[in-house]
Amino acid sequence: MKLPFFKVAFRNQWLSMTIYCSVIVLYGLLIMLAYLSMVEGSVNDPSATSEGLTVTDLGKDDTGISVLNLTWETAAGISRHEAIGIKKLSSAEALMDPMVMEGLLDGTIGISDLPGIELIYNGTGTFVEFQNRNGSTIFAVLLVPTSGDPVDSGLRGPVYTKDLLSTSDFDALLKDNPMMKAFFGDRFIDYTTVQGYLMLEYFTMWPLFFVIYIAVKASSAVAKHVEDHSIDILLATGYSRNRFLAEKLLLIAVNMSVLLASALLGIFIGALMIGKAPPIEGSAYALLGSIPMCLAFVGISLIITVSIDEGSKAIGAVLGFIIFQYILQIVANIASWGSTLKYFSLFTYWDSLELGLDHHVSGLDMLVPTLIGIGLIVVSFIIFNRKEIHA
Repeated sequence: MKLPFFKVAFRNQWLSMTIYCSVIVLYGLLIMLAYLSMVEGSVNDPSATSEGLTVTDLGKDDTGISVLNLTWETAAGISRHEAIGIKKLSSAEALMDPMVMEGLLDGTIGISDLPGIELIYNGTGTFVEFQNRNGSTIFAVLLVPTSGDPVDSGLRGPVYTKDLLSTSDFDALLKDNPMMKAFFGDRFIDYTTVQGYLMLEYFTMWPLFFVIYIAVKASSAVAKHVEDHSIDILLATGYSRNRFLAEKLLLIAVNMSVLLASALLGIFIGALMIGKAPPIEGSAYALLGSIPMCLAFVGISLIITVSIDEGSKAIGAVLGFIIFQYILQIVANIASWGSTLKYFSLFTYWDSLELGLDHHVSGLDMLVPTLIGIGLIVVSFIIFNRKEIHA
């Protein structure tokens, strides 16, 4: 099937599409290149904290043995600290026996007398760095009182090596940040991973980059041609209104496809440049999953463009609607009174975390915006066919 109008329209807008898609590719490249300095460069050693005791994994020494650091809080009236390592849970239960604890304090029982338990430190300091030769997985610090009375003793920990977790400067930046709650809610995301980093630095902005460009293209699909009277010439050549609008939709679909491919290309090349495995699956889920949301905005844009005869007014109305929808989404996530607002925002139907991290596609999130988009497109055809175009 020949598509002369589509071909002419594509030639007229290929430069703007090329420039915008190049920017999207460059954005992906720059975001990925920033990963090493922004995330990996600020990742702290894995650590875990519990009840005033922190264990930090400093890595392995030349012999392959893990090197750990224990840091703890002290208290008034304490003469010394006994840091102990425990190999298994049954040994920890034996240590917590009141009779055993009393024996440790009065010296009748030694740490070496307890199976699976080792004495790591005995002194007045509040930290120790050591080789974990015993393979201990649980750590605690006994605070020995100056009085020698077991009642005055204290305990720091226990803390478990299974709870070791790497953190970065991002975690301090994002903690209790209302804007991050607006995007991600209360869900924990490991920002030290490439995919988690992309959720923060790339996909928080993607819906706006995607929707605004496509919606602007859609909003000028009819209004611009009515305003400059070029549609009169086209219709006079025998083109039907349905065919005109259908070829415009085809052009919009091509723009969407090229834009999605550009986004994936930027992420892919950027990951290769920093020596990371490209997160293709998660990124593809997140990008392709945004199509239904964008389709709904296309439907809204078409309704506006067939109803308004001035291109600038149509674009302004569409942009205003998009920003309003985005504001509703943010308020719905951060305000306790605004939770119901999410049902009125089309951005709600694109869950980047569910798509990009869980690789799960919600049927409701796909169905609702798709039906809205298709329904509005059908209505746009009806309005356009009944529209009176003034010469």
